Amino acid sequence: MCSAVLLAGCSTFENGSAATVDGKSIPITTVDALTTAVNTAKGGPKNPSNATLNGDDGRSALGILIQFAVAEQALAGLHESPTADELQAADQQLQQLKLTGKNRDLVKTGLASQSALDRAITDHWATPLGRKVLDDIYASQPNWEQVCATGIVGSADKRADVQKLIDGGAKLTDGAAFQAAGFQALSATGEFCTTADGVPADLAAGFADTATTGVQAIEFKNQSGQTGVVFFIAGGRRTVKRGDRALEDVAAQAISSAAQSGRSPVMAAAIRRSTIAVDPRFGSYDPKKGIVPPIAPTTTVPASRLVPQGAVSTNGSAGTATSGSGG
Repeated sequence: MCSAVLLAGCSTFENGSAATVDGKSIPITTVDALTTAVNTAKGGPKNPSNATLNGDDGRSALGILIQFAVAEQALAGLHESPTADELQAADQQLQQLKLTGKNRDLVKTGLASQSALDRAITDHWATPLGRKVLDDIYASQPNWEQVCATGIVGSADKRADVQKLIDGGAKLTDGAAFQAAGFQALSATGEFCTTADGVPADLAAGFADTATTGVQAIEFKNQSGQTGVVFFIAGGRRTVKRGDRALEDVAAQAISSAAQSGRSPVMAAAIRRSTIAVDPRFGSYDPKKGIVPPIAPTTTVPASRLVPQGAVSTNGSAGTATSGSGG
């Protein structure tokens, strides 16, 4: 058994594995290769072989590889695999990293699998992972009251052109009729629903106002300060419940948005469903925090040495002097 003091030189992963994910091994050589490649790309250390076990760079590389392995395992559980386009996109992302051979293939496949998992889960809501993702997303939002509408959105400077098309008989459900003016449908499925705080307040009020019939138009400003306009037919308010198809639509939107930030709710759910073991030299693995660095061993100081010499000890007697008293 490895003691805390000997931990730096002792490992339960003596077969060259830095971690395992549901039994799948992550080679320590791949951790080294990815750490070296990233450091080289950013002008950092060129030879992190030993530092990999002790530094944040090595733990960061291993954390990424663990996510890749989780994605691969989860994707296989859905009987899916990365598409040629997803593999090509991953290959392009790795252009600046000097990874070669087997290590490059492992990283490329893992990176593509992350994207593929986000895509594939929307076709597999009935699976255990799919249900877990829906439960997580539902629990993450305190209020599931939504406002809905059917309509199109585009630049406000084309408002008059679009109004002429509508007056001429063009239907808001016919998105192609408005493409020439640069307008697109609010939703590919027809009706668009969002939480009230998901759109500007005047739009939320308009979507909820079913007392006003016919096509309405409201201008708004986006985050960039540009003025847009929405032509819509109000759909009113509704409350999403667990099991509703609307929850799947919201979840798909959340997954798409999260893909831009790298915080996929699918990955988070898949990690919690995985059995992950890390070589203790890297630390330990926490599903929320990732790899937690090992605690450095401490030396216990005898209580007698905590009392300054010449001072009064806890039992009231004087400490021993280290030099002569002079007299």
